[in-house]
Amino acid sequence: MLLLAPALQAADRITIKVDGVDPAIADNVLAYLTLSRYTQRDDLTDSQVRRLADRAVDEAADALRPFGYYAPQVRSRTSRDEPNWVVRLKIKPGEPVVYDEVDVQLLGPGAQEPLLLSVLASSTVQPGNRLVHPDYDNLKIDLLRTAQSNGYLDAKLVRRELVVDPAGHVADAYIHLDTGERYRFGDLTVQQDAIRPELLEGFLRFKPGQPYSADQLRSTQYALEDAYYFADVTVSPGERDPATATVPITIAGERIKRNRYSVSAGYGTDTGLRGRFAWDNRLVNQRGHRWRLETTLSQIRQELIGRYAIPIGDPSLEKLEFTGGYINEDLGNLNSERYELVGGLTQALG
Repeated sequence: MLLLAPALQAADRITIKVDGVDPAIADNVLAYLTLSRYTQRDDLTDSQVRRLADRAVDEAADALRPFGYYAPQVRSRTSRDEPNWVVRLKIKPGEPVVYDEVDVQLLGPGAQEPLLLSVLASSTVQPGNRLVHPDYDNLKIDLLRTAQSNGYLDAKLVRRELVVDPAGHVADAYIHLDTGERYRFGDLTVQQDAIRPELLEGFLRFKPGQPYSADQLRSTQYALEDAYYFADVTVSPGERDPATATVPITIAGERIKRNRYSVSAGYGTDTGLRGRFAWDNRLVNQRGHRWRLETTLSQIRQELIGRYAIPIGDPSLEKLEFTGGYINEDLGNLNSERYELVGGLTQALG
């Protein structure tokens, strides 16, 4: 605590207040200021603080440009309340720069791709809207990323230009994206011996010949990881072939250890001494069957549960499971002995 107190005091030596703009713009102003790096210094003189405050006027003006304000009025006022300083920036943003001409074009075979069109529809880069540089940059990035993630691997921006006329308070934006050909999933190579090929196919979220999709590759990766048949598994694309517009895929998996055991022991005022043992066979056979045996023993409760699961349909979501159990409880004057046999079917509908 003694070491922490000086640090807390130093953090309050210089307070910077920004008035007249939205919080998002104020945050950007603070990030631009050289003065922000000295707020915890306790060895600055009055003249040094005032010099940094004067510099903050130009820096604040620069910080407003990304938001379309190219001619702001910024004033700074520095006051001191021993031993601290307060630097207040009063900003009048002025008239913003707005978009005049916006020319965004999709060229090539993917010109009518719905996902790309939805990016355009949701963009704020529109005639009459205030120029916000991050929005313009994000539109370029989103178009290119969406195209490449959905099979247009050769997509590129053939024109990206932002022309700003600060005096006229207008800007023209030009973004032309050439999608190129859409690639498809090519040959599939599988390197694993843990489960049967037909069971592995149930985890695939793509098929050879379908349009290439990075999301479907990731979904397949996640499904195989969550199956717990593999200690390590990768789903990786190979070198794309421009001649056939295909991308080969390789799935490589290392078989997981078949058996897993867990043991625990404890004491509770309601149960007395208690212990638990569990045995999982995660790979009974190449059809993906698994079973689990779990027993819990205490002074008042003895329980033995066995489960056997068989994957069906989409093996990442659907299964047929059988459970058998024996539970014996001794609760004072009541003794309960129960046998259970349960069959369950889990399916994904629609």
